[in-house]
Amino acid sequence: AVEHRPRAREVPGVGELHAEHCRRLAATKPTTGGSGAAAADAAAWGWASLRACKLAEDMRPRDLAVCSEAFASAGRRDMRPLFMLAEAAISKRQEFGAEDAARMLCAYAALRVRNEPLFEALGARLAELAGEAYQQLVEEQGLQPLGGLVRESA
Repeated sequence: AVEHRPRAREVPGVGELHAEHCRRLAATKPTTGGSGAAAADAAAWGWASLRACKLAEDMRPRDLAVCSEAFASAGRRDMRPLFMLAEAAISKRQEFGAEDAARMLCAYAALRVRNEPLFEALGARLAELAGEAYQQLVEEQGLQPLGGLVRESA
């Protein structure tokens, strides 16, 4: 007899929760109605920025991408959290999948934030993933590899 155990619920981490908070914050329209509303928006984003700085190192690649996208969609070009998110992404570049790397790079490009180390690290990761996918396709389909497109691993 097969024993059925209830699955343990996955509890979202604090980084994931904050990334989701930023996403929801970006999805809300800026309030209008005077300086009080503008101050409330500024305070909410100020808190989100500080929290992103503190949590960046503990965020997973998906959380880093979601948080970066939130700042981009809200047009928040706050360099402190963007720097911290980029540094965390660079240190975790090998954990990034193609989707999250692309999402993060698109967010920085949309904000026109020039961060060469981030683009070099995640760009190289995307090239690596594309090479792996190509190599897998060649092996699965029995195709003849195109010369020079896939480098042998050292």
